[in-house]
Amino acid sequence: MSPQILKGRYVLKPLAYSGRLSEVFPALDLTTDKKVAVKLFHRGLPDDLVIRKAFQRESQRLPICGKSRLW
Repeated sequence: MSPQILKGRYVLKPLAYSGRLSEVFPALDLTTDKKVAVKLFHRGLPDDLVIRKAFQRESQRLPICGKSRLW
């Protein structure tokens, strides 16, 4: 089975975490050659403005974590 590549940039590794709203995958960013985490909402989740805004706030806070390991 070939690796899944998201947006032509992220090589997804096996699922690390699955929650009520989303899943988190370790990945390799092909443009920077760095390990990253990719969080994807579950399919079929309603397109809810509250959920999108919460996700945006979370994504803005994460860079503050710097070099912390997620896996």
